Amino acid sequence: MNTMNSKVATQEEPPIQGVRSGEELSSAAANFRLATLVPPVMVAWADGAIDGNERSEILRIAARRGILEGTDAYRRLMRWLEQEPAPEIYESATRTIDQALRLRPRYEAASLAHDLHERTTEVALVSRSYWGLGPRVTSDEQRVVEKLEQHIRPFTYPIQKS
Repeated sequence: MNTMNSKVATQEEPPIQGVRSGEELSSAAANFRLATLVPPVMVAWADGAIDGNERSEILRIAARRGILEGTDAYRRLMRWLEQEPAPEIYESATRTIDQALRLRPRYEAASLAHDLHERTTEVALVSRSYWGLGPRVTSDEQRVVEKLEQHIRPFTYPIQKS
C-alpha cells in the first residue's frame, strides 16, 4: 500500500460511521452498503493497482447494493477506485460490518457474511492473469480474503460433512 496515498485519503475522508443518535436511517444504510464494498476494494488494490475487470466488478456489486451514480456513496467509492483507501478505512468498515452483523438474527448475519465473502472473492477472481497462466488470485489478494474470513467466521454457520 502506498503510504503517501493513504495519508492523503485519511485527511480527506472521515471514517465510515455506524448508526448514531440523530443520524438518518437512510444515511446509515448507505454507510453500511458502502462499508460492505471496502473488502472488495481492498482485494482489488492488493497487488498495487485496480484493473478494468476488478473496477467493473466492484461497480456491478455497488449497483446491486443500491450505490448509484450521483450519490455521495458512489463518489466516495470512485475515489477509492482511483486512490487506494487508507488502512483506517478498512478498519472503520470492519467495525461497521461487525456492528451490523451482531445486530442481525443469526441466519441473516450468516447470509450477509457469506455474501460479503463471495463478492470479495469474485473481485479477486476477475483480476488479471497473464494468458490464463499462473494463479488467478495472487497471494496478496488471498491474504485480504483470509483477513476477511477471520473477521466474519463467528457469523457463519459451520459446514456439516455428510
